[in-house]
Amino acid sequence: MKRLRLTIFMTFIVSLTIFLNAATNGDVEKALKQSVEYKVEKMQEIIQFSDVKAEQIKQIELDYIFKVYKADKCFLCNKDKRIKRLKKEKDEALQNALERDEYIKYISLDNELIKNIPVHL
Repeated sequence: MKRLRLTIFMTFIVSLTIFLNAATNGDVEKALKQSVEYKVEKMQEIIQFSDVKAEQIKQIELDYIFKVYKADKCFLCNKDKRIKRLKKEKDEALQNALERDEYIKYISLDNELIKNIPVHL
């Protein structure tokens, strides 16, 4: 009888943990998606690339951010090495999607090499 109670209790705890983790992941993914969409919209306003390129960049950024999120949650992975590889893949995809001058502007703004500060006279 004790064993049955323990089994039911453990099943309940595991189910609750899975449910809460799934709810949290959905919220995190939604927030990440919104931040990527906002970032790409701002970049499009500044750099003036086409809507087609904006959709490609959104997809590249979403793939990258979700893979980094997964890598960060991985327990046994070499996170630094994996994130460097993902960053390199993202960089190559951006180079293919954008023209050279657009790519340079995008990377400069993304890495905050150029500040988007209004000029006050």
